[in-house]
Amino acid sequence: MTLRIVLFVAVGLSLFIQGCGDSTGTTLLPGTPPVTTVAFSVNLHLSPRIDLVSEPPSSWSPVIHFTNDGATTLTAAYGGCSVAVWLYHADAHSGIPAWDNRMPANNDCFSTGYILVFPPGSEFDLNGGTYNRAVIGDSLPSGEYKVVLAIRPDTPPNAALITFQAGKISLP
Repeated sequence: MTLRIVLFVAVGLSLFIQGCGDSTGTTLLPGTPPVTTVAFSVNLHLSPRIDLVSEPPSSWSPVIHFTNDGATTLTAAYGGCSVAVWLYHADAHSGIPAWDNRMPANNDCFSTGYILVFPPGSEFDLNGGTYNRAVIGDSLPSGEYKVVLAIRPDTPPNAALITFQAGKISLP
């Protein structure tokens, strides 16, 4: 019986990892998934980036950029806590994140839901928060880290996470 449980967990974990890879086929394991889903048309183009922010000093914001490249109006909907942010050591190729933006157990994610309308050619940035050393804390040593972003589509039900390697940041 124990062998079956171990085998089931191994197969389940393997399927979960395969479903969470991005287009580059990352082998990095996911951290805590986003709390809420994002509803969007498959015809919207999504791309990640990291914006440097001056206030507070030495801060950065992970962004998923939505673009309507099509000829028809499209929609997207999201709420608070829609973007998971995972930091990996710069040389990591596998393993769990060194840090993620999970909420403390005593906090809930309260936010208004947003519905966006994208006319042809329009764009929108879904910001994953603002981070710096004060937010991340002292649990990570100074150095360079990979930033991976994740969202969970609302359809189909229990859809696999979509992950994006957004770039690298340096922690002082």
